[in-house]
Amino acid sequence: MRVLVAGDSTQALCVGGLLAADGNDVVFATTAVAVEKGLRDGLRLKMRDTEYYLKTLHLYKDSSSAGLFDLVLCGVTEGSLESQRSIIRPALAQDSVAIPLPSSGQCDEILCRIVGEEFVVHSNATIPVSVDGRGDYVLSDTPRMSLKERGVSDSWRLDFISTALNSAGIEVTTA
Repeated sequence: MRVLVAGDSTQALCVGGLLAADGNDVVFATTAVAVEKGLRDGLRLKMRDTEYYLKTLHLYKDSSSAGLFDLVLCGVTEGSLESQRSIIRPALAQDSVAIPLPSSGQCDEILCRIVGEEFVVHSNATIPVSVDGRGDYVLSDTPRMSLKERGVSDSWRLDFISTALNSAGIEVTTA
């Protein structure tokens, strides 16, 4: 699965890291220079007794070379979501899914205006992640996500995304 992580939220970076550790093609498009600089050195994830070190990460260069993605994790706040339009919109294929992390009603609505309601999936996510003094992402418990289509849609999209997330160690339920 091709995944774009757009933004800097620890939740989106962590989910993207878990998907990358599970063998998915993940591209990180950060908005903060400090976060991008940190990702150039790799990404360390710690979950229970497992440590992942992703030495080589794919960092976003531009929309013309990035291609299309199956899943776009929008790890941005309401205030910076509009600034990601030029990254998020060109990344979407006809059957892509966009999930704001963290999710809120306002983020969902802004994302719907940017990309169209048919792409946005509402997520109620519990991703207990923190960043320690070394810059490692530490999960204190199993990440969980509840995904729900906004309207009548083909459920195979959620099945596809859920399977990949479950394989990466994220407990997923769909509605």
